Amino acid sequence: IEWREVVERLHNHACIIMWTALNEAGPSGGWAHNCGAGGGFRNFKTAAVRRQLVTDHEAFVKSVVSGIRRADLQGRPVIECSGFAHVPAARPSVWAIHDYSREATALARTLAE
Repeated sequence: IEWREVVERLHNHACIIMWTALNEAGPSGGWAHNCGAGGGFRNFKTAAVRRQLVTDHEAFVKSVVSGIRRADLQGRPVIECSGFAHVPAARPSVWAIHDYSREATALARTLAE
């Protein structure tokens, strides 16, 4: 409901060129690559619990993105998750990555993946 209200209130602002639904949602590096404290997501609880968390995350992101698209009369592009755990099933218009390295070679490696 919050996103629908935001889009309905702001949809006519000329400075809004795109919607970014979520910023850095999900574990850093995505579900398969997260290796935070204690081994990160790959060691969190059981495999069944992890699968359910991913399923719930994907359903939530898809519902947010579809709500934004329904509310935006101008049909602007939508980024589903800026950085971290992307949800291709949400059909984002733009895909964003976050790489905070200051080295060009590190960014090149990230883009090569």
